This record gives sequence, structure tokens and C-alpha cells, in this order.
Amino acid sequence: MKVKCVHTESLSKISLGHPPRKFPVKAYYDDVLQVGKIYTVYAQSVWADAINYLIDAPVNKEANPLWASANLFEITNPSLPGGIFFQYYGADDKRGVQALWGYKELIFDYSHYEKLIDMEDEVISIFLKRQQEIDARS
Repeated sequence: MKVKCVHTESLSKISLGHPPRKFPVKAYYDDVLQVGKIYTVYAQSVWADAINYLIDAPVNKEANPLWASANLFEITNPSLPGGIFFQYYGADDKRGVQALWGYKELIFDYSHYEKLIDMEDEVISIFLKRQQEIDARS
């Protein structure tokens, strides 16, 4: 799936997605997202009743897996590659995530999802491997 970033402004008025816990949200999105750029979607989530995309928004040419609100993008290619799995957690899940679509580690190990948000090295290397596989199929 491919999406094009259409804006980064007015983030306080729309769903913010899953911001990295270490950064202020608005400043962070303004710094890493490029309006007009096409991004590959590596996973999707429903979090706090909003759809979010997992994209790679590199910082200083280094991988930067980022959950960003679908409201920031328009879909340019809606097809999903093979090897994408789905998990429904339900509307009442205490973690806030209601559903996930994505590569196997993200779906079958919830701690992978949490560690990805925290940018832990062990899951970044898995993300990079799955990124290459998905890019090869896209």
C-alpha cells in the first residue's frame, strides 16, 4: 500500500496516531514527514478509534518507523502485499489498540508493537528485514 503525505499542519485538530514517546508530536511530525512524498505502509492500526499507518520516515538517512495518522495522507495504491496478517483486539482493549494489520512479528507478539513505538534496537532490525521484504513485493 502506498500513501502520499498531504499535510502535517493542524495536528491538534485531528487524530495524532502513535507518536514516539520521546518527542513532542507536532514538532516531530513537521520534522520527519514531507508533504507530497509517497510512503509505503508497512502496517496499519486502529488506535483510539483512528486509523494509523506504520511508515518509514527516515531521520538523517536512518530508518525511523513511525505510526502516523491516516488523516495526514491520501492513498495512492490500495493494494496490500502478501504476508500481511490481521489481529482484532476489540474496542475495550485496555492498551488502546483495537486492531492491527502488518507483518507477522507485529501481529503475533504484542510486545513487538510496544517496542517499535519505543524504537528499541531489536525490533528496528526486524522492521528493517520486513521492510525489505514488503518493498520487494510492492
